Amino acid sequence: NISCTWQLPPYPIFVECSKDQMKQVLLNITKNAFESMGNGGELTVNLLTDTVSCKIEIVDTGKGISNEEIQKIFHPFYTSKDTGTGLGLVVCKRLLHSFGGTIQISSKESKGTKVVITLPLVDKDST
Repeated sequence: NISCTWQLPPYPIFVECSKDQMKQVLLNITKNAFESMGNGGELTVNLLTDTVSCKIEIVDTGKGISNEEIQKIFHPFYTSKDTGTGLGLVVCKRLLHSFGGTIQISSKESKGTKVVITLPLVDKDST
C-alpha cells in the first residue's frame, strides 16, 4: 500500500563512499519510513546536485516525529519503537560523517518526515 517515486537525474552522480555502507544507510532510512506508513502512503526519493555536493532527499507521508523526539533520535539507544536497538540512525550519521557527509531530519506529526543526506561530489578532474 506504499507507492514509491524516484526522481533521479539522467546522468551518474559520483560520491566517495562505501557502496555497502551507503546501502545500509539508505535501507535503514527507508525501512523507518515504511514502518511509519503502516497503512500506506507515499515515499519519494530525490537525488539532486549542485557544484560541490549531492543531496538525497527521502520524504514519507508517515506519522511523523514530534519536536521532542526529533531532538533525541541521534542519541544512542533511543527508540520510539517497540522493538529495535535505537542505533540505526546513530550508525547512519557516523557512516555519513566518515564520508564527509551530513544527515538532517525534519518532520511534522501526522504529515510525514523528510531526511536529507548531503555528500560531497568526487572531483572528476582528480580521478
